[in-house]
Amino acid sequence: MVEAETPAVEAEVETPEVEVEKTPQEEPAEIEEVPAEEPVEDFKGKYDEAQSELAALREKLSEVEAKVSEGEKTKSEFSDFKAKSEARELALTKQMIGAKHGLPAELIERLSGTDEKSLTEDAKKLSAFVGNGSSTLGKGGLDPNEDAFDPKKLAASYRKMANGSL
Repeated sequence: MVEAETPAVEAEVETPEVEVEKTPQEEPAEIEEVPAEEPVEDFKGKYDEAQSELAALREKLSEVEAKVSEGEKTKSEFSDFKAKSEARELALTKQMIGAKHGLPAELIERLSGTDEKSLTEDAKKLSAFVGNGSSTLGKGGLDPNEDAFDPKKLAASYRKMANGSL
């Protein structure tokens, strides 16, 4: 087999030229110069003013802090005095209630409670054990308010019980 030569085809391809539109370039805006009507500010002077104002404010701050610490001290002193006052008031109330119920000083200190009602209840309980001298009950004596012993009444009540009638 014989090879056939193929003619080389050279084709010229034409490319169309595209026209690019040129945009007008913007010209830079003109810078307006502002006339210097006002003189240039004195920044050194303003800085010195600010520093002096800062020093004055720091001084005021230290004064306020001193007053606050003094106020806190006064507040703690007040709460201490208030606590002492309440303790003394409670001791006085215990003394009054204990004396009212005839308790000895050793038992008055042992009264428990924080208000008058609870202290009175405790004093009544303790006075029942101690006695206040108005009653001889619990000490081996007779009650003076009780009727005298009558043996005839005792015999009569015994006979009624024995016979079954009450």
